[in-house]
Amino acid sequence: MLSIMRIVVMLVALGFAAVAGASAEYAGKCNMTFPEQRVSGRLAAGGSVVLREWSSRCTGLFTASAGSGRPMLQEHVGGRWLTVQQGISIHVPQLGPGSYRLVVVNVTTAPAMYNVRFRLSGG
Repeated sequence: MLSIMRIVVMLVALGFAAVAGASAEYAGKCNMTFPEQRVSGRLAAGGSVVLREWSSRCTGLFTASAGSGRPMLQEHVGGRWLTVQQGISIHVPQLGPGSYRLVVVNVTTAPAMYNVRFRLSGG
């Protein structure tokens, strides 16, 4: 099931990249919000996994929430990934242009399942 979700996430990412590439000079407000995506899996104790990476040339909405696991929104700045927000619920109504990734972290000392849903804008 996880492999199918990764394929779906990759296809959506490719579509997003095509839209973003078509509007390389655009830096205004994003003109669409993608459907909510849900990802689940299992993490080792203290482990983490990147759920999605993307670049945006517009300002738009980003939300993420977790039934389990701790989502973390990070931005790539100066060759490093810096945490923008983290917690059970993340809401950024105006996420600016940049390169981002969504990571989920297991903060427990035992293996655990994660269940994260997220939505972002583009175009």
